[in-house]
Amino acid sequence: MSSFFDETDYENEDLNEFEVMVYRANAIHLAINILKIREIITVQPITPTPNRHHFVEGVIQVREETIPVIDVGKVLDLPTQNNDQTKMMIVEINELTMALFIEDVDRIVRVNWSNVHNADEIAAGSEAQATGTFMLEDKSIFLLDYEKMIMDIVSESSLSDNDTQRYVSEREQKVVVAIEDSKTMLAVLRSQLISAGYRNVQYFDDGRKAFDALQQLNYCDLIVTDLEMPGLTGHQLTKYVRDDRNYKAVPIVLFSAIESENVVERNDEVGVSAQVTKPNYEQLIRVMDHHANVKA
Repeated sequence: MSSFFDETDYENEDLNEFEVMVYRANAIHLAINILKIREIITVQPITPTPNRHHFVEGVIQVREETIPVIDVGKVLDLPTQNNDQTKMMIVEINELTMALFIEDVDRIVRVNWSNVHNADEIAAGSEAQATGTFMLEDKSIFLLDYEKMIMDIVSESSLSDNDTQRYVSEREQKVVVAIEDSKTMLAVLRSQLISAGYRNVQYFDDGRKAFDALQQLNYCDLIVTDLEMPGLTGHQLTKYVRDDRNYKAVPIVLFSAIESENVVERNDEVGVSAQVTKPNYEQLIRVMDHHANVKA
């Protein structure tokens, strides 16, 4: 993916930090990793489409590419508040391209994920659509669960019966730790691993909690981790594991919607064994089998 922000100084970042763009939608302050942003454009003419999801306003044409337009206000169950500052943010997530209506761009900030709190720690409401929140000055900034939004739009589960994985009994013997901060994606991941035979799995939605739990385990065959997570990022978690004499040789598979040259370079730097792009569960199972020495 080519990001509008590729020039950002990524190499000097702390492993547990990411740069996010803070923006407003319906007076709520939200944030998104800049590596997911392709560009920000003025509002384009929208062509309505039949039988569309209620989050979707229609489609636009950008350089001969047809892109669906998502009303973030509807995702948050809030009234739309378009004004002269309204823009369209083109994003690429889970191999899908979308345009999001946003009121205005606030700023780009560097966030340490140790300061991001899991959405479960907050009351329900608009926060139910968030994977986490952090404070910026006196404002609460929400990290929208973009993957849940996509799955809500695509279908109820985004997976057909044909997408479930073939069961292999040898997988049951493998001890796996899996981390995913999106509750929706975590539920799908759990379903896919169970159907494939990976049933001895501990699941976490927070990188720090996962690493703390690893310290209590006697053995682990494989770690599957997201990149962006409260507590610890996938890269910081990998660094901690590689520095731990008990787990430094454990294979680590990064399962992330973000795939860029910067991320690949950081994978090599910290010792990620392999990366699979969401939501390719079939490839994820193959990669897990390879690193866990499962003959499927």
